[in-house]
Amino acid sequence: MKIAREGGAPVTLCAGPLGGGASWGEDDHIIASLNNSGGLWRVPASGGPPQPFTDVKGDVEGVTNHRLPQVLPGGKGTLFIAGDGIALDSLRLLPPSGGPARTIVKGSAGGRYLPGG
Repeated sequence: MKIAREGGAPVTLCAGPLGGGASWGEDDHIIASLNNSGGLWRVPASGGPPQPFTDVKGDVEGVTNHRLPQVLPGGKGTLFIAGDGIALDSLRLLPPSGGPARTIVKGSAGGRYLPGG
């Protein structure tokens, strides 16, 4: 859901029963974890059906979810956590051009880009 800064009624963008974080990109799409298992989704900021963004199928054995996304400024990619929520977690970077995500830190339950790099 989203709500205007000035207030007003909330607007439902899509269902996300067990969300695991979201990040609003400069392209006016939101990258979100909509459940506690599976990949990330790309949701139009105006609402509408979510589209798959990442998939855990074919990922490292034992990885059951992608969560805590952060869209990087300038469309430089998306950071997220891949793992099982216990021992297999790693911080990854998905490049903007697509292709496989690159592991940045193994054994990481979280990570964030901060201005200044």
